[in-house]
Amino acid sequence: MSDYEADVEEVEERAVNGDAPRTISELLTKRAAVTAVPLEKSDAFRAEIYSIRMGRAIRDLRKQREMTQSRLAELVDSKQPNIARMEGGVSMPNIGTLHKVAQALNVHLMVAFVSDDQMTSDPALQKLRDAGSVVTD
Repeated sequence: MSDYEADVEEVEERAVNGDAPRTISELLTKRAAVTAVPLEKSDAFRAEIYSIRMGRAIRDLRKQREMTQSRLAELVDSKQPNIARMEGGVSMPNIGTLHKVAQALNVHLMVAFVSDDQMTSDPALQKLRDAGSVVTD
């Protein structure tokens, strides 16, 4: 039996028992365990999480400003489906697009390389992190 078939069998069994996986992440974690690759340490997983967090931050800021995706798209010289993909974590905008988004949302864009020690010891960074303003990988 292949790993895929074993996954399908387990998912079906868990569904019958009312314990079906609730998220894609849960399924991916299972598959990563099967291949002995710690999912949370894989570059692809970290990039996807980063993209999702960035998208949520953009969406939250846009909604706080009572702005539609279409209006944000106009302001950044893009199209509404691109904004939807960005907010959904499906696509990761380049730094130029992020700069335009920040301007359109009237916020500052900060990009920094910060050590773990700085992240845990700097009160200003802790405050930003606790407020949900820091997107980390």
